[in-house]
Amino acid sequence: MLPIAEHAFGFDDMLPDRRPSLSVIDPTAGSGRLLVPFQQAGHHVLGVELDARLAGVAARALGKRAVRQGDILAYGSLIPTDAWQVAVINPPYGLWWPIPEDSPYHNFELASAHNIESQHFVLELVTGLLARYQRGLLLGVFSGTFFDHNPRAAAFLGKHYQVVANFRLLKPFEAEYGIGVDAAFVVAIRGAPYGEKQPPLTGTFESGDGPTLIRAVNAAFDEIRRNPYYMPHQPTGLGNPLILYLRAYHNNKLPHVPDLSMAVEVDADALPLRLTARGVSAGNDWAAAWLRFYNAIPLQAYDAAQGTYAPLGEAYGSLPNILMGGVDQSRERLAALGFDVALTDHDAAQIELRARRYARDRLPIRELEPMEYLAYYADGPITAQATAALPGGAGEEAVVLPAGATYELRSRWFRRDEQVGEAKEKGKYLQRTFVDRGYLVLRFTPAEEEHDGVELKPFTVEEINPKAVQALVDAFGLPQVATVEDLPALAGWKHRLARFLDEHQAAAGGRRLYDIQALDAARMATKSSVALLYEMGGGKTATIAHWAALRGYRDVLIVTPASVAPGLIEDLGNWGFPARRLTHGLVSDLLARKRRHRLARQRVKTARQRSSRTAADEALLRHEEDRLRLEAELARKRRHLRNLKAIRRKGKARDPQAIETEIEATSRDLDSLGRQLTAAYAALGDVAPDSLFSDSRLLLPTFYVASYQDLSLGDHLGIFDPWDHDHFDRDGNYEDTVRDLRGARCTCGAPRKKTVSACPRCGASWRGEGQGGGRVCRRCGYVAWTMGQAPKRVLPVVNPEDAPWKQRQARRERIEVRREHRLAARSGGLIGEDVFLSTYHQWPLGRRVKTLFSCVILDESQDAKSKLSLRGAASRGLRANGKAILTGTWIKGYVDDMFWTAGWLLGFGSPLWPFPVQGRFGPLPAPVRHLRIHHPRVRRHL
Repeated sequence: MLPIAEHAFGFDDMLPDRRPSLSVIDPTAGSGRLLVPFQQAGHHVLGVELDARLAGVAARALGKRAVRQGDILAYGSLIPTDAWQVAVINPPYGLWWPIPEDSPYHNFELASAHNIESQHFVLELVTGLLARYQRGLLLGVFSGTFFDHNPRAAAFLGKHYQVVANFRLLKPFEAEYGIGVDAAFVVAIRGAPYGEKQPPLTGTFESGDGPTLIRAVNAAFDEIRRNPYYMPHQPTGLGNPLILYLRAYHNNKLPHVPDLSMAVEVDADALPLRLTARGVSAGNDWAAAWLRFYNAIPLQAYDAAQGTYAPLGEAYGSLPNILMGGVDQSRERLAALGFDVALTDHDAAQIELRARRYARDRLPIRELEPMEYLAYYADGPITAQATAALPGGAGEEAVVLPAGATYELRSRWFRRDEQVGEAKEKGKYLQRTFVDRGYLVLRFTPAEEEHDGVELKPFTVEEINPKAVQALVDAFGLPQVATVEDLPALAGWKHRLARFLDEHQAAAGGRRLYDIQALDAARMATKSSVALLYEMGGGKTATIAHWAALRGYRDVLIVTPASVAPGLIEDLGNWGFPARRLTHGLVSDLLARKRRHRLARQRVKTARQRSSRTAADEALLRHEEDRLRLEAELARKRRHLRNLKAIRRKGKARDPQAIETEIEATSRDLDSLGRQLTAAYAALGDVAPDSLFSDSRLLLPTFYVASYQDLSLGDHLGIFDPWDHDHFDRDGNYEDTVRDLRGARCTCGAPRKKTVSACPRCGASWRGEGQGGGRVCRRCGYVAWTMGQAPKRVLPVVNPEDAPWKQRQARRERIEVRREHRLAARSGGLIGEDVFLSTYHQWPLGRRVKTLFSCVILDESQDAKSKLSLRGAASRGLRANGKAILTGTWIKGYVDDMFWTAGWLLGFGSPLWPFPVQGRFGPLPAPVRHLRIHHPRVRRHL
C-alpha cells in the first residue's frame, strides 16, 4: 500500500529528504502490519486495536505512541476529523456492534436501528476522518463479496469517494494465515458527495502478483487525475502539472488522540496519602487530583525550607519541609487538608535516615561569620534569655523584650527597591536611582498578651538594621551551630589524608598540600557535593584532586574552558594524578567497560534466579564463587604485606632477614592471586578493576578533562587547530606569547578571527562565521575543527530490484556521501584520497557522558552559569555521585545565575536546595542559609 499512497501524493519525483510526512490511520490495526511500511518511511501513523496481545505486538513494531489499545467505538468520537491524509483499513468481517441512542454513531448512514456491521462502521468512520476536497486517500481490504452483497455500502463508497480501483484478490491470506477466502481491494480518493465521478479500474488478481497490481493502480490513478488543462507545448511543472497529485503539507503533524487506557475509575470517598523518603505520594488518582489542586490554588502556607510562602501541597508535603518540621507535624497538617496519611515502618526508617543525612550535609564547613548566625534561628517558639529593648523607628517607642517571654519566630527573605541618594533635577524631570535589595527578616509574634506585667508586642528584625540585630542577640543570644569539626568521622578523614600524602609524596615530586589546604580537603571529604571558592592561585586544582582521591572516586570528569584544559592536565600530572583529555574514543572505551561489567553482573544474577539451572549456569556461579574467594584472599594478603612493610620501615623486626623473605613470598602470592583473579573475571566476561592490584589504601582516580566547548558545541567556540597570540603592553612593547590556544579566543579575550584572519591553507579570509572564525573554509574546504579521521566512504548504488524502502535508504546515503566527496574535492587534495575529515559527524560529548563518571567537577563554573546557554544546559545535565564547583567568582553578572549552578550542585528540589527547576528564586534564601558561603568577595556581593 505504501507505493500506491506515495505515488498518489507525487512522492516519486521528490528526493527522500524533501518529502513531507503523511498522517496515516488504521482504526482496526491488529498487529500493525499495514502501518509498519508507512512508519519505516518516516510518516506519522496511528493504530487502534482492542486485543491487548495484538496491541502489544503493534506497539513493539510502531512504538507506544503510535498505538491506542481499546475499543474503536470508544475512540472513534475522539479522533480528529478531516485531519488524515491516508486511511489503511482491513476491518473484521461480519461483526455487529450495538449503537446506543445517545451514541454519536446513531446518525451513521450505514447504521441499522440499533447496531452496525463492522465493515460498514469502519468505512463510514474513516470517511469522516480523511481530509476532504480530494486530499484524502482510502486503501481498504474488505471481504470478497462485501460490495456485491451490500449495495448500501457500494452506494456510500461511490457517493463520498472517487474510486480509483476495486479489485478482487483471490485468496490473498491463504499462504500466510491459511484462510482460503477472497478479498476486495479498494483504492479511493475522498471527494465531494455529488461530484462527477469516473469509472474505476476493476478486475481480478492472483495472490503474489503485487508489482503488477501496484503498476495497474498507479496507472489508473494517473488516468483519473490527468490534468485536463495540461499544455504540452509548455514546460511541465507546478504551473503546468501533467498529473494532479493529492496535496500534502511539509509542516504536517500527527493529530492528537488521547490514550483511553490511562483512564481509570477513582474512589472519591477517600484521599489516601503516603509519606515516603521522597515526599508525599498519592494513594489513588483522586488524592493526586486534590494534591494538584492544593498546589494550584492561590491559598499558601509558610514554607520553612524556602523561607517564603508556597502552595499548601508543597509547604506541607515536600521532603525538605518534612525533614525540617518532623513527621508528626507533617501528618497533622496533611490530615487537616482532608488526607488519610499513612506511614509504613520502612518509610519511617528511610525518612529518619534522610533526616540524619540532611543534618550532617547542612553542617557548615567552617565556623560561621557573625552575621551568618542570623540564618540559623530556627522557626518556631523561642524564649528570651535576658531583657532587652528593641529601638523603634521614627516617632515610635522602643519594644521591651522581657526575659522569659515566648515568641513564635518566622524567618523569611525580603526583597524591595530602595532609593539611593537624593533626586536630581534633569530639565523638567526628577531622576531617582533605585537598587534592588534582598535581606533576611525575622518576624516575632508573642505567644501571650503579656509577661510579668509587660505587654508583649509583635516586632520585626531586619538584617540591615544593626541596632535591632544587637537587641535581638542581647535578648535571645546566638544559636548554637555545629560544624563538621564536631563530627566524629572527621578525625578518620584527617588520618586517611595524612597517610595518603605520605604515600603519594614521591609521585607528586615532593609536593604536599599546605596545612590549610589539607584541612579543607579533609573537611570537604565529609560531603559529596562541595564548592571550593579559593582566589586565583590558591591551589583549587590540587585541593579538589585530593578530595576526589580521599572520597574514593575512580573516574573523575573535570569540565573547564578550552584555554585552561592543557594547563590543568599539566598541573594534575605534576601532582602525580593521571589526567587525560577526554575524546569520543575514550568515551566509547569507558562505555564499553561499563556495559561489560553490567552484563557480567546481570548474567550472574540471572543464573542465581533460575529455578532449573543449566550446566553453563552452574559453571558461571562457580566462577563467581572463585572471584569472591580470591578477592577476599587478595585483600588479606595485601593487608599482611602492608603490615610487613610497616614493621620493616619502623625497624621493629626481630629478624630482618625473615621479614625480607616473608615480604618476597607474600609478593609472589599476590602476583599469583592477581593472575587467578584476572582469569576469573575473564570467565565471567568482565575485566578486573585496577583497585584490586594497587598496594595503596587509596586508589588514585583517573581525571578526564573536557572543555565546555567539547561538552556542548553550541557557541562557535569549539576546539580549533592550535594557534598563538602575541601580547603587547599599552606602549606597544612585546610581553609574551600565549601558545597552542585551541579556543576561539585568547586568554586576554582577543578572538581567533583577528589573529588568524585567513585560511591557513589557501589564504582566503573567513566570512560569516562570527568572531570565532570559520569552521570550514568556503574556498578550499579546509576544516578548522580538530576532528577525528574517518575513511572515505564508497558511493552506494541503488538497486532497482530492492524493496522500495531499501532504495530510499540508499538514495539518502548517496546524498550524504556525495556531500562529503564534494567537500573533499574542494580541499584540492589536501585532505587525501583515503582519509576524510568530516564536519557532519562531530557530536557534543555532553550527550554521551551524562551518567558515565562517578564524580564531576566544574572548573571556572561561572562560564556555565546561564539558564539558556548550551554550556549551562550541558553542564547541568551531568549526573554523578560526587559533584564539585571550582571558581573564585561564583557570582559574575547577575545573582540569579547562581541559582542554576547551585541547583546542579545540591540537587533541584533536594533538602539542601528545596527549589525545583521551575520554581522561584526571587528571595535569594540559598547563599546564607544552605550554601554556607565563607568567601569575603561573595559576602560583599550578597
